[in-house]
Order: sequence, then C-alpha cells, then structure tokens
Amino acid sequence: MNESNQQLKFFSDISDQEIFFVKKGSLDFLFDANKFVLPAIGKDDLQRVFRLANLGNYVLIRGAGKVMIELPINLETHILLLPNEYIQRDFSDKSQSDVHSIADAVQLAELVFSLYTQKKPPTRQVMTYWLEQKQFVEQVENLNFKKDSKESLFFFYQEQIANNLQALDQKNIIKNMNELKSLFPNYQHQKNQLIVPADQSYLKELLISFICSMADHSIDSGLSLNESAKIRMELINRVYQQQIVNFYSEIKKIVWAYFDKLKNHNREDGAGVAFICRNYIDGNLEKS
Repeated sequence: MNESNQQLKFFSDISDQEIFFVKKGSLDFLFDANKFVLPAIGKDDLQRVFRLANLGNYVLIRGAGKVMIELPINLETHILLLPNEYIQRDFSDKSQSDVHSIADAVQLAELVFSLYTQKKPPTRQVMTYWLEQKQFVEQVENLNFKKDSKESLFFFYQEQIANNLQALDQKNIIKNMNELKSLFPNYQHQKNQLIVPADQSYLKELLISFICSMADHSIDSGLSLNESAKIRMELINRVYQQQIVNFYSEIKKIVWAYFDKLKNHNREDGAGVAFICRNYIDGNLEKS
C-alpha cells in the first residue's frame, strides 16, 4: 500500500468514513473487504452516476435516508464515499439547511481527493442523484453485522445514552436507543429464533459493557455504590444465564432498570431538576 493509500485508510479508520472504488461502472473495496458492506446501488444507477461524475462533478447520491458522494479521480477511476453518521444525521435533520450539509459533504470529498491523489482538489459543481428507496431496503434485509465497522458506533451511542441517563433525559435516551437499534438489523429476531452461538458470545460482551457504562454514570448522578452494584450484578447474571432472542430488547431492559431506579432515588431525596442538572454538569466538567 502506497503512502497516499495509507493516509486515506488512516482517515477512514479514525473518522468512520466508508470508502470504495468505482471502476468502469463497477463497485469494489478500496481497503479491507471484511470491514464494510458494499452499498446497494443498481448497475444502471452506478453507470449513470459514473457518467455524471466524469463530466467534472461531485455527485451526491441520495435515497432512503442515506447519502453517498462519488468523486472522479480520472476518467476510469472514481471514489465512492459513504460519510459517517454525523454527516448522515445532518442530511436527515430537517432543521439543517441543505446548503450547509452539502458544503460539509463537498469539503469531505475534497479532503478525500487530496489524500488519495496528493494534489489540490479542483473546483467542481455538485449534482444530486436520487436512488430508488427499494434498493436500500433490500440491502438492509441482507446486511450482515460487521464488528469492526459498527462496534465504534455502538460505543458512541452507549456513551450518549449513558450521558442522557445521568441527566434523566428520557427524550434523548429514546432517540439514541433508536439510533443504536439500527446497527443491528439482523438481531431483531422474529418467531423467537435464537441467535447463533458465536454471535451470542459477542453480543453478551457488548451488553456487559453497556451495563457497566450505565452503572458508572448512575453513580455519578447520585445513586449509591451499593444500589448501582446490585443492579449491575443482577443484569450481568441475567445476560450470562439466558439466551439472547432480541438484542434491542435487552438494551431497553438495561436502560430502564437504571433510569427507573435513578428517578425514584432522586424523588426520594427530594432532588429536583436543578440538582440533577448540576450533578450532570459537574461530572462532565471534571471529565473534561
């Protein structure tokens, strides 16, 4: 791997941007084929986008809540960029203007172009190409969970939910749990089919990490060490002793166990919203 590819791979790893090659209208992996899943783009659409990009454009590919960017390197080779969840949320958030979101996407494309070519990016126009929604739906149904590509996002949402718990922010707890749920499409099992043993072990490790994070933040928000430890041991024992049928349901049980206990604790102590917020702010300032 040459130096420019190493820089681009490092950028992809630390920023969780997924990067692919497009050559002569076909899609391929730029780096590790085991890390990502190829985006679901039909052959006809892929060829149309390729032609649009060859006219000297950045092509913003949109559909079913996902945004991708195709940038031409030369007439035969393009790069397809699937931005991380921060940028995806910018496009899905109706409060954000498209002008602002597109500008961010263009800056990202220019950075990727520079890292790959080691040259200053040319000034390009941006064109938007809409995919049919069914292409994305079919891909989600067939998606296999990739540990390396999604694990970091799991821990990101774990931290967000833990912070929401500390502030007793029920609205954002639900929002972030829904975001986390989308990472595990194959683990929302129907008909009570058990998850295979290899995945059982891995998912139990994630659940235990999640339990410990909730426990630590509940202590920061005023729950006693003994109370927090008691809930933690009960939840961990339950994880070890039973088979996982629905991963998201297990996450909900963990979150609401701590949320209800912390809420009752603060009510018994007569702690109002101001006290809860003060605890949350003080704890986060110390960490900063």
